[in-house]
Amino acid sequence: MKLRVPPNVELHPIDLRYGGEYSKKISEYVGRFDIVVIDGRDRANCSKKCVNSLKKAEG
Repeated sequence: MKLRVPPNVELHPIDLRYGGEYSKKISEYVGRFDIVVIDGRDRANCSKKCVNSLKKAEG
């Protein structure tokens, strides 16, 4: 897989345990995101965890 991704992509293989490290990974990033796309089996927990990693809306 590593050979197929562009250089600006980071791969982090994490075992899936519902509510585990998989859904918490986003909180390790210092910056904020404009958008987060979630497509996985633990998407409900990922959605809850990503809220604090989103940029505040301007306006």
